[in-house]
Amino acid sequence: MKKVMVFGTFDTLHKGHLFFLTRAAGLGDELTAVVARDRTVGELKGRTPYHNFNSRVAKLRKTGLVRDILPSDKDRGSWGVIQSVRPQIICLGHDQHLMEESLREWLTTQEDYSPEIVILPPFKRQKYSSTAERKRRGVMLYLLMILSMVLMASSWISGKYVSSEAPFPVLVFWRFCFSLLPFLPFTLKKDAFRFHGGSSAYTLLSALFLVLFNLLFFAGLSRGAAGKGGVIVTTLNPLITAALVLIPRGKKPEKALLTGLALGLIGGILLSEPEFLGGEGMKSGAVPYFLAAAFCWALLTVFSGKAQEHIGLRRYNLFLYLFASLLSLPLALPHHPFDFTRLTPGFWINIIYLALVVSSLATSLYFLGTRKLGAHRAGSFTLLIPFLALFLSWFFLGEIPRLFTLAGGTLSLGALYLINFRKKDNS
Repeated sequence: MKKVMVFGTFDTLHKGHLFFLTRAAGLGDELTAVVARDRTVGELKGRTPYHNFNSRVAKLRKTGLVRDILPSDKDRGSWGVIQSVRPQIICLGHDQHLMEESLREWLTTQEDYSPEIVILPPFKRQKYSSTAERKRRGVMLYLLMILSMVLMASSWISGKYVSSEAPFPVLVFWRFCFSLLPFLPFTLKKDAFRFHGGSSAYTLLSALFLVLFNLLFFAGLSRGAAGKGGVIVTTLNPLITAALVLIPRGKKPEKALLTGLALGLIGGILLSEPEFLGGEGMKSGAVPYFLAAAFCWALLTVFSGKAQEHIGLRRYNLFLYLFASLLSLPLALPHHPFDFTRLTPGFWINIIYLALVVSSLATSLYFLGTRKLGAHRAGSFTLLIPFLALFLSWFFLGEIPRLFTLAGGTLSLGALYLINFRKKDNS
């Protein structure tokens, strides 16, 4: 009985993989596939696989080409999996050079075991290879991230329209009710209502600041330009978050961080249009609301991170929107939120859009990108939102960006770049 063994990640099974497995299976009687663990993939390639280990194994088993499937060794280079099976033939792909080198070196230490190593050729490499597949998926992820940013930026346009359709507490209440809908099925899971650590308190605080943010969001939009609000909030809230989170207590802050925060402070001053520079200042009416909204969202970010240290994202979203709905209901009741005759079709269209498309879809796409690309690379896409908000408000609402908005927004984006892409001081 001639045993053959292959190694791989087998993340997305394409024709190149099937060609490789078919050729390997034809060299013997039994084919064993060793599949890389998720942790191993992360260490070797610097990213998590698109599909987890169990999913990759299930898809590999469906091919019918593999008799046995084993996880890779926990310690790379130990080759314990080979010693347990002792195949007569080990097949490697044309691009598994490092594995071949390590394997041949290990075999020189084995006196009673010398399997044949066969290097199989590629199959239409430019079209069917893991590298080509990663590039295609990378392009798709980038497109999805850009779509996510466009949807988030569009919330300012939709919010501007709906801000005149109903009292702010009614807008906020119904937005949270619809945002809650996609997460209701999670209540059917076992222990769905069980909290851990201080997650309940942090989730409640998150919901409180989410309600305050939305009230300020609609109040500001009813008084000022959507593009201006989009620039102020989306540039200042990460700067405020950085000031709250990134400066370690008792340690000297990094120079790049301090420079970024100082630059962000200057940008924030310009965005507030100070009167001593010829701006409208606080007289514009909308600016105080936008500034307060940025501060609320920063606190929401901090408490959200604390809550998710103890509970998963879906459970967090479920209770975030549930608490937010309950907190906003007493504010909405005096305005008769259930008197549907007073709410126009435009109200429902925009509220559903803000809830399901922006809050649910756009956020889900962003978290998908964060998991696949890493928080650092995914976070850089948020730099697009201020410019997208300005463009969309000009295109749909005819708002001409003010000089203060452009100057302050540019400085704030520069500050975000310094903070997000800074290198730690060696001192």
